[in-house]
Amino acid sequence: MSPLKTATLREFTQRADAQCSQRAERYEQSETALAQERDPAVRRRLQARISRARRFVQALLTQHDDVEQTSYEAAEGQVHRFNETHRTDANYAPWDTHFVLLADLPETEREAAWKRLPGGTFKRLQECFCARGQRVLPRERRMLEDQELCTDGMILDPECVADDLAAKLGIVSFEESDSPLDRWRKKQDPAAIEALRGLLRGARQLEPGNCRLIVLTDGRILYTSENGNGHGGNGNRPERRSQVFDAYGAHRKTHHEHNVYEREIGVLEEVRVKLEGLQPLIDSWRRGTPEARKREIEAQALPVIAECSEKLSAAVNVYKRIAGNTLEKIGDFTIERRDGRRVVNPPAIMARLVGVRNNLSRRFAEMLGKGSYNERDGMVLRREIDRSEQVFSLLRARLAQSTPENAAAIAQEQTFHALRGVRTAPFRTYAEKILAVQSAHLAPALQQGDADGCRDGLVRAYVIAKFQEVGSGFERMKARMLTLEHLQVFEVKQLADDLAQLFRSIDIFPGRTVEEYVQPFEALCGELATIQRGLARYEGQQLDAEGRRALFERFRKYLEQFNLEEIVRSLP
Repeated sequence: MSPLKTATLREFTQRADAQCSQRAERYEQSETALAQERDPAVRRRLQARISRARRFVQALLTQHDDVEQTSYEAAEGQVHRFNETHRTDANYAPWDTHFVLLADLPETEREAAWKRLPGGTFKRLQECFCARGQRVLPRERRMLEDQELCTDGMILDPECVADDLAAKLGIVSFEESDSPLDRWRKKQDPAAIEALRGLLRGARQLEPGNCRLIVLTDGRILYTSENGNGHGGNGNRPERRSQVFDAYGAHRKTHHEHNVYEREIGVLEEVRVKLEGLQPLIDSWRRGTPEARKREIEAQALPVIAECSEKLSAAVNVYKRIAGNTLEKIGDFTIERRDGRRVVNPPAIMARLVGVRNNLSRRFAEMLGKGSYNERDGMVLRREIDRSEQVFSLLRARLAQSTPENAAAIAQEQTFHALRGVRTAPFRTYAEKILAVQSAHLAPALQQGDADGCRDGLVRAYVIAKFQEVGSGFERMKARMLTLEHLQVFEVKQLADDLAQLFRSIDIFPGRTVEEYVQPFEALCGELATIQRGLARYEGQQLDAEGRRALFERFRKYLEQFNLEEIVRSLP
C-alpha cells in the first residue's frame, strides 16, 4: 500500500489557503508589472501568467468547496439514513427524538454531559470513530440497551479511521496511485461509512466491563487504547487508537507490548541512573571552583547528557518527548535569561536534569498502569482462544469416531451445538462453515435417510475442522517465535512434524472423499511437507542468534501468506 496518508479537511483547508495566498502574491506582482510594462510581448506573457493564476485559484477554491460539501453531506447523510430506516408514520424525525448532538449543548455543559454517559461500547466506539463535535448522547438512558439503534445513531467521522485500519477492516480499497485527496474521498464515500457501521452494529465487549477488547460483527477484535502515548485526543483527533486483529493476533500483541515495556524500562532506568550520577559532579561546581576543574566537569557531564538525549530522540510518549527535548537543549552549562543574555548556571542545569528524571518516573508509572491492563487483556484473550480450540478439539474427536453404523447418530444437530457459542475470528469462520454444512448437507440427508449424503457431510465437517487444527498449529509456531533469543530450529521443526502427522489423511470413512475438498486438502498437505523440508535444511546447522532471527523472520512471513479462512470460505 502507498505510504501516502489521508489528509484531513483541516489540512486541505490550510494547504488551500497557503496556495491561494502564494498565487495571489504572484498575481499582484504580475498586475503591478503589467501596469508598468510597455513591451507588447512582455505584456502578453504577464497577461497569460495572470490568467493562469486566476484559473488555478478558481480551481482550488472549487475543489475546496467540493471537499467541504462532501464532508458536510457525509455527516448529514448519516442522519438522513437513520431517519429513513427508523421512520414511522407518527415520527418523521426519529433521530432528533432519540439523540442530541453534544455540540448543541451549551459549551459549559458538554464535558459534564459526556462524563455522565456510562462507559460502555457505545461511548468507546464514539471515542474511536467520531469527532468531538459530532458525538451524540441518547435522550433516554434505557436506549443504551439497544446496541443496534445506538450504533445507527452515531455520526461516524471517516477522518478518525486511520488508513491502515480502514484497509484492514475492508471498508475501502486503496491503490498505489491514490493521492491524499483520493484516499479522503474513498473514506468519505457513504458505502464505506455504512460498511464501518455494519461492523460496529453488532459489536460487543469480549469481557463484560472491558472496553479495550470489542468483538466486531464479523468476529474480529477491535483493540482500543489511549491515543497519543500519554495524552488523549484533541480537536477532531480520536481519543482512542484502534487496531483490528483475530484472537491470536490480539494475544500476540499483548506479548509484544510486554516485551516493549521491558525493553523500555531498561532504557528509562539507564538514562535515569546516569543522570542521577551526574548530581554530585555538577553540585561540586562552586563560585570559587578553578576554571580547569569547571572544564573537567563539563567534559565529563555533557557527553553523558548527549548520550541520554540520543536514547530519547525517537520518543513518541509525551513524557519521554519532553525529557528528550530538555536534554537536547543542554549544550553547555549556561541558560538564557529574559534579556536574552546567556549566563553560566549549573544549579539551573541540575534542576532541569531533575525534571527529566521526574518525567521518566511519570512514564514508568504510566507503564505500570498499562502493563496491568495488558496482562489482564492477555489472560482474557488466552481464555477465549483456549475455549474455542477446545470446542473444535472435542468436535474433531467426536467426528473421528464416525463409522457407517453410527454416522446418523453423530450427524445430529447436538454434535455441532457448541459451535454456535464461538464468537471470535478466526474460529468463527470455521464454525460458521461447519454449521452451514450441517444445515445444507447433514440435516437434509438425515431427513431423507440418505446414508451416503450423511457420510459425505461428516467428511466435509471433518476436513474443515482439520483446517482449523492446522491454523492453530501455525499460530503456535508464530507464538513460539516470539522468543527468538532462545528458540532453536529443532523446536519449530518438531511443531511442524507434529502438525503434518495430524494432517496426513482424512481419518474417517477410509477411501471416502468429497471431490471438491480433495484438492485444497492435498495442497495444504503439500505445503506442510514443504515447511518440514525447509526447516530440515537448517536443523543441523549451528546458527547464531542473528542467523536464527533472520531464519524465523522469513518463516513467519511464509506462514502469514496462508489464508486458511479464505480457503474454507471458498469450500462448497
